[in-house]
Amino acid sequence: TTTTATTTTKTRRTQHNHSVWAKVKEDPSRDWTMETLSQLSGFPESTLHRLTWKLQHSTPQDMVRKARMERAAALLSRGALIQDAVASQVGYGNAFSFSRAFKKHFGISPKQFRGRLTPAGVAKKYLDGPGNKQGGNPRPEEDRNPGNMEKGMP
Repeated sequence: TTTTATTTTKTRRTQHNHSVWAKVKEDPSRDWTMETLSQLSGFPESTLHRLTWKLQHSTPQDMVRKARMERAAALLSRGALIQDAVASQVGYGNAFSFSRAFKKHFGISPKQFRGRLTPAGVAKKYLDGPGNKQGGNPRPEEDRNPGNMEKGMP
């Protein structure tokens, strides 16, 4: 019965932990403090932190940031919202702090991210090779064939 009780406790903790992050993903704009997350999970803050680290290999704050950045990437990929609106929808008070967090998370700015998703952005990235001062690709002509691009070749 000790094994059953231990298994039940572990299952309960895992379920609570996953339900907390599901709620964060549903509403990333909410002010997700440790106190709020703790109340939602039913665990003290220290226990929530320990469980999140054990189960997700991340801190609660990093999990919130990750959920916000995933939503931001999805919103930016749709292209309909301006950066201020995306920032607001993912819990950032201004576009500057959002842009800084986005760049830290993905390694590129929201504007660069959006540009890479458009056909023009893909073409620009493809044609702007290193060492090419005129904006064209320095690779041989057959590498620039659009048919090769469809086959997944750069």
